[in-house]
Amino acid sequence: MKKLIFFCNEDDWFTRSQILTACERIEGLLGIDEQKFLILCKPRRKRSHPSTNETKLITKTLAVLTKLFRLTPSQLSTKLSNRYIFYKSKKHVLSEKKYKVVFVEKANSEKVADIFFNEDNPYVIFVHFDEIIKPRLLGLCVPFNLHSGLLPEFRGCQPLYWQISEKVPLAALTLHRMTEGLDEGDIIVEVPFDLLLDKSPSEHMVQNYRENVLANTLFLGVRRLFKFDKDFGIAQANFSGKARYFNRPVY
Repeated sequence: MKKLIFFCNEDDWFTRSQILTACERIEGLLGIDEQKFLILCKPRRKRSHPSTNETKLITKTLAVLTKLFRLTPSQLSTKLSNRYIFYKSKKHVLSEKKYKVVFVEKANSEKVADIFFNEDNPYVIFVHFDEIIKPRLLGLCVPFNLHSGLLPEFRGCQPLYWQISEKVPLAALTLHRMTEGLDEGDIIVEVPFDLLLDKSPSEHMVQNYRENVLANTLFLGVRRLFKFDKDFGIAQANFSGKARYFNRPVY
């Protein structure tokens, strides 16, 4: 049985917590041994100089306090609830020691290539990733990507932002095969969720955490990969509508 590797950003506590929840369900319901799991984490961005971090922290704190005084009781309650979910997910990640975690500096590195090579063509799921994976690395594994939008209508960067902008009331977490073409691989599974058009992408991430949408998508995708032999999903080329690509939004 192939190794199952989840690859995510180190500081994305929501995602890391949901990956752990998925691992627990995959192990318990599919009978896949914990030794078959590996979680790879990389920094989302370059670390700044400590003095720069201090200045940013002070500026951010002042901005947050200013905003809090302008919130209605309902808005304040939502903010506090979201902050509680953030700390809950972080606590879950920091307290869980069962599944092996390896930290790397970046995806397209010799260290990661060696891991994939030594695991002999593992399944690798890139979750809410911010780095374009080079062909050499794709060739050392069976790669999949978790995309926060409908495919092929919303390929590219930050699909939640673009779906909200276009007032699309329904989105999906889509697990698909990775190819050299951006978000073009066969679809393994889609798990829909409602889009509240007055909410931000980050607020939807919190809501998905509460409802385990990400964990359930990973579970269903892994179930299909391991339990349905040679079934690699729906070809996006067969879609009768229009495929579109979106760039990173400018806020």
